[in-house]
Amino acid sequence: MEFKYHLPTSLSFDNHLEFEKELLIVIGEQPVDHLILDAENTKYISSAGLRVLLTFKNKYGNVEVINTSTEVYDVFEMTGFTNIITVSKAFRKVSIEGCPCIGKGAHGAVYRLAPDTIVKVYYDEHTTLEDIKCERELSKKAFVMGLPTAIALDIVKVGDMYGTVFELLNASSCSKYINESQENTDHFIDKAVEILKKIHHIASTDGDLPDMKQCTYVYLDKVKEFFDEETYNKIKALIDSIPTTMTLLHGDFHLKNQLMVGQELMLIDMDTLSIGDPIFELASICNSYYEFARLDKRAVESFLDISVEKAEYIWKQLSRKYYSDLDDEQYNHMCNKIMVLGCMRALHFFRKRNYPQELFDHCLSDLKNALSLI
Repeated sequence: MEFKYHLPTSLSFDNHLEFEKELLIVIGEQPVDHLILDAENTKYISSAGLRVLLTFKNKYGNVEVINTSTEVYDVFEMTGFTNIITVSKAFRKVSIEGCPCIGKGAHGAVYRLAPDTIVKVYYDEHTTLEDIKCERELSKKAFVMGLPTAIALDIVKVGDMYGTVFELLNASSCSKYINESQENTDHFIDKAVEILKKIHHIASTDGDLPDMKQCTYVYLDKVKEFFDEETYNKIKALIDSIPTTMTLLHGDFHLKNQLMVGQELMLIDMDTLSIGDPIFELASICNSYYEFARLDKRAVESFLDISVEKAEYIWKQLSRKYYSDLDDEQYNHMCNKIMVLGCMRALHFFRKRNYPQELFDHCLSDLKNALSLI
């Protein structure tokens, strides 16, 4: 059982025994195996106070102190207590009032805090603090791997929401950059292909990353009731035929998860890192720029902030340049495979989020049409 309690403003020689007695009375006979002590209001802690916490550590095992000020955290660190119990600092509070918004996505928005920093604010109720921490760690891994991703500095509070501060100079939204000229659009596509090739030349050794081939099997099983046996077997055979690899994939590679920094493209959303054959990456990209636009024009224009025609152009040019080693027949065959895999992912998403049946039916029709051409 998890139990949370607030530490007093001061935990010193004068009140440490009183605090210990009070907390033991409050807990009583409850079977506590995770004691969380909130130090949000604590300004001072003495050696006597630390000994009380050590008593609780010995009694309950898992003791965690959260929301410490920098000064209080330093006491824990200097005395070696951070090696004994888990201690975390309070999140720095940041205001975005008056800050220009340089990009919005499905789960949050990006604001410029200063000339050299931005903050990504998460407003999706489904994005938990643990999700944000995980994305921050994945961003660090991606940066170490040599990917062009912003440096994640720290997690902050923005009102009632959480955000991640990144170091990023002169960043602007990709949609704004693309809409300025056709030349910019083509430059964006070239940079996107360049980054994709770089990502797909990395073999991941992280055993915790999702395997997109296995995920696609799951997508198929979740919607198999909508296929006859022959169609189901044909889709499964297609998935079977795709090589099983440890190739790194971004997983959600579209312009809302990227920013332009000068003439360079920078990734800012790394929580979808996965492994698998690059065809799964292209299937996700196809959905973002092409398939979703066929299903709901207004939604795509609102989300990407570019026209449907521009989105389709990006998909066709990006995919053709990515598969530049294929002749036209091979390329068209590959695009049909990509369409099947992308639609499979989209069908699962639509069913999971209870999207209108009309969208599901149109996507199902696109999948079957592409499958017939393979």
